[in-house]
Amino acid sequence: MKARGFTLVEIIAVLVVLGLLLAIALPRLLDRFGASEAAMSEVTKDLIAERSRLFAIERGITVTGTSCFINLPTLVDMGVIEEGLIKSNNYADRYHVVVEFKANTYVVTLSSEARNGLACSI
Repeated sequence: MKARGFTLVEIIAVLVVLGLLLAIALPRLLDRFGASEAAMSEVTKDLIAERSRLFAIERGITVTGTSCFINLPTLVDMGVIEEGLIKSNNYADRYHVVVEFKANTYVVTLSSEARNGLACSI
């Protein structure tokens, strides 16, 4: 009668090979996920800044002094950006929009630094 199945040595050999493949591939895979998250984060920040710039142009925001700031939840409430953009990355707690008016154009950036200046009059 023939025995069916694998021997213990064969099973251990397969597990060792799989372990080696995982040890080599897993760090590279995790690095790629990290890089894609960082790239997506930059795209999200750029999107928020651009929509905020268009909003500033459309509303004719008055910049008092050199700059003013807008809280991200305010932009969500006004329909400028979607709530998902700031919730998924916890941006509401970490960032705000800084609006400057330079050379007859609005310059809008997303900043995590302390809020210097006044809130923009919307």
